[in-house]
Amino acid sequence: LISWAAEHIDFDYAIYPVDKANAPSRKIAESLGGSIFEEKKMKTKSGRYLDEVVYRISNEMVKGQSLNI
Repeated sequence: LISWAAEHIDFDYAIYPVDKANAPSRKIAESLGGSIFEEKKMKTKSGRYLDEVVYRISNEMVKGQSLNI
């Protein structure tokens, strides 16, 4: 999806929020050159709280790499 967006949509960066404990999702963001720019607690619909890490993935970084995800 991010490679398609980089080719077809004009944007500076994408935002990718993940649960801090979700290592596979964090690995995806980091493999795309994402950097953490925010950490916060998010309330879920069930009323529980997640520790959320928000990554910023630059369009230029995505365009500069070959993605095989």
